[in-house]
Amino acid sequence: MTAEYLHQIFKKYQKGDATEISYYSTLEKFVKEFSESKRKKKIEITTIGIR
Repeated sequence: MTAEYLHQIFKKYQKGDATEISYYSTLEKFVKEFSESKRKKKIEITTIGIR
C-alpha cells in the first residue's frame, strides 16, 4: 500500500508541473485505504482546492 502511494506520488512529480494540490487525491486514497485495511473503519475526507 505504501509502495503504491509513493509510486503514484513519484509519477505526478515526474510530470514536472505538480503543485501541492496535485497530490491531494493520491493522499486521500492512501489514507482511506489505510483506515479501511488497518483500522477496519471507513472514513470521509474533505479536500480543499484553490479558491
